[in-house]
Amino acid sequence: MASLLAVSQPTIQTMSDGYVFTWENGDEQHVSIGLSRMHEDSRRNSLTAEIEVAISTIVIAELMNEPLTASTLKTMIAGVNFNLLSHTARANIIKTIDSNCIIEQLRYYPWTAIIGQVCTYAIREYRKGADIQVIYTDEYIEPLKYLLEPLLIKNMPTAIFAEKGHLKSTLATVYYMTLTLPWVDNPLGFKAPADPVNTLILDWEYPNQDDKTYARIAKKLQQGMGTEPFPVYRLACARPLADDLDKIQRKIQEWGAECLIIDSLGMAAGGELKESQSATEFYAALGKLGTTSLILAQTSKDTEGGKRKTIYGSTFFRYYARSIYELVKEGEIESEDNSDVNVALFHRDSNLTRKNKPISFNFNFNHDVITVKRQPVDYGEFIDKVSAETKVVEALKADSCNREEIAAYTNLSETHVGKVLTILKKADKVVSLERGKWGLAITYE
Repeated sequence: MASLLAVSQPTIQTMSDGYVFTWENGDEQHVSIGLSRMHEDSRRNSLTAEIEVAISTIVIAELMNEPLTASTLKTMIAGVNFNLLSHTARANIIKTIDSNCIIEQLRYYPWTAIIGQVCTYAIREYRKGADIQVIYTDEYIEPLKYLLEPLLIKNMPTAIFAEKGHLKSTLATVYYMTLTLPWVDNPLGFKAPADPVNTLILDWEYPNQDDKTYARIAKKLQQGMGTEPFPVYRLACARPLADDLDKIQRKIQEWGAECLIIDSLGMAAGGELKESQSATEFYAALGKLGTTSLILAQTSKDTEGGKRKTIYGSTFFRYYARSIYELVKEGEIESEDNSDVNVALFHRDSNLTRKNKPISFNFNFNHDVITVKRQPVDYGEFIDKVSAETKVVEALKADSCNREEIAAYTNLSETHVGKVLTILKKADKVVSLERGKWGLAITYE
């Protein structure tokens, strides 16, 4: 015990919302103190955190002159909130530790010095912030990398939004199996990584610990596509990400997750979704996890003023995602034995790359198997979801048309059609014909 009375420097691990301090003797941990959910008020009058104090069972055995056993940490106090800036609060924490000592001898530990170390370091580091980054333009700058090309940019948040029942979870499971196997020879046009990517599903949709919804989808896909079996790693979540960040980060670090599938945004963000605070807190928490993420989001069923649908809630949910896709279901055909569903992904927003062209898939649900295949996009099937230029081109694919006929096919006004035709003509994609007709240019066809 004497060696610990002279307080040494602890090993310090930075967490998403706090720190873990560990005092060691050789390879054995003796004392561990964790600070989590750190928060400073706007006037800097208080810096609060939840504290957890644990002691090694080896220390307890030594103090009681008992045989040494395998070392584990035994919690003395946990979940106690205190103000690191207050000397009174520090004194109260020391009293709490003293009253919760597992054995009498632990009261002689230098808890005052230990708590002083913890508070001094945590206050300094919390307020220091990040260092200024300097990069010269003549240096080599690593280009953006994809975890799953062309859909998931490495270490960036990508969102897919869709209405309920449009197969968000099923498509996310396809992403999951492509990364986890990895499914290098997949028939879907995805460029899978060469090595398996540890991917974790954070499941707010089914918060029951024993739920097997994702496992069932994965099993049906694995059997339908004839791939090797693969594990499904899932963490049931009940509280918003920002409120449960410390626990989730510990799980991610323990398992080494490189990619997260977040199902779904509404529950993961929590609060009032139309307020900016809900979005900013969610993305601030997500950024601290430092992983690639696929966020499954909801959309409203109706749009105001004919505006294109987007992620439901505050506009900040859209602003902070680096890439956003809309998933649209169309053309479902059901029979007694199976169901065929066509879906398409439309790249709506991208901060870092060009927008990708739409991608279409066919899912077949047949009893206990699911198959999926890539297919050409039938723009006519998804006409309401494409750009005005694409709508006009689709209208002209079958035959030449005048403005009135194009307007009827596309649901655009004749004035709007005229403006689009002018743009397409300048791009040599359409030509003006006799009697007010328009057709596709031969070079474009």
